[in-house]
Amino acid sequence: MRHPGTLIIRTRQKRSILELFFNSLWSTIIDGTKIILVDDGSEYSVRKIAALSLPSHLRHCETLFIEHDTSRGSASCLNEAFAHVEGEIVYIVDTDTLLVKGWQNSLRKNLETDEGCGAVGATLIYPQTGGIQHCGIAFSKDVGRHLFLNGRPQWIPSQPFKVQAVVFALCAIKRNVIEAVGQVDEVYYNAYEDLDYFLRIRRAGYMILLDPAVKSYHWELSDGPHRSINRKRNLGRFWRLWGEYIEPDIWLFVKASLKDALVPNSTSETNELRVVDICEERPEASTFHETLGLLNSVRVLDSYDLSYRIGNQQEIWLPQTLGVDSHRQSDRYLFLVDNFVRLLGNRYWIELRTTYRDDDLVADLHGNVVRLQELFEAAWPGTKIR
Repeated sequence: MRHPGTLIIRTRQKRSILELFFNSLWSTIIDGTKIILVDDGSEYSVRKIAALSLPSHLRHCETLFIEHDTSRGSASCLNEAFAHVEGEIVYIVDTDTLLVKGWQNSLRKNLETDEGCGAVGATLIYPQTGGIQHCGIAFSKDVGRHLFLNGRPQWIPSQPFKVQAVVFALCAIKRNVIEAVGQVDEVYYNAYEDLDYFLRIRRAGYMILLDPAVKSYHWELSDGPHRSINRKRNLGRFWRLWGEYIEPDIWLFVKASLKDALVPNSTSETNELRVVDICEERPEASTFHETLGLLNSVRVLDSYDLSYRIGNQQEIWLPQTLGVDSHRQSDRYLFLVDNFVRLLGNRYWIELRTTYRDDDLVADLHGNVVRLQELFEAAWPGTKIR
């Protein structure tokens, strides 16, 4: 019988979240999977919490506990666990996830189906709201972004697609790929070591996939000390090492989303748009306009840079930004914003706008292109700004 592989869990987590995690793990894991649980300096017995909910039918799951007196960080924990893996596939899971049935088989299927695939990641969803937290990482020249951030799960592609990186929160990597790539870089401390590792996998000639069918909930809680204080240094190291290698692929996703949203209608093959630029990332905004200009189905009637009007607040109020009569515009708007959720506080303006047009669009820098009308929802899945 084929070995189902090894699952690595590193934790230094709140007890209540940890209990939820183990409940989801024991109800979804394949019997026979080797489990390596690294307790990275928790103030209570993780071993006891894991055992409390362990069902009797998982009697064939070998469990190796590694316990640290103090926290050593994610990269160090993974490297220690790598020395004990068995089977052809290694799964890595964070303890602030809530696993859904089928995750393990689906990740394994991707790796076994495509010989060139070295690793595969899952779609992560905010459990508080149901919105997308992670769906692969795409990059511009200077920034890495979580694809489709805050969007609805039904917006994302239905089939697995290539990305430059995923995250360690829930992923699977072929064991021979780990052996070829080597250890996780321990100079990173609790941030960006996963992006670094997946770029190393790509540089070794393997493909990284994101499977949208594999969904899990992710609290996105900080799992370890010193994370925030080390963030700038981790980020600086990442771009110093990878700046010349990274491909600015976020615009491929933006362009694809625009093309899907701007399907020519029966009366015209050209979409005529008035572009309202309220994006604070000014270099990114310039590249967006270049990307829009590459679409043959679009004719930009006019473009307004109103980004200087929005200030530093999270919400952008359209009547204040555009003017009191802006809803009367007869042409179709395309709003460009850093993340579309900054426009959620515009129900009144959108209601006025529908008297004149109901097909305006909002595009953002995470690959989301949505109808303005869709922001009418009373409760939106996710509002975190990155």
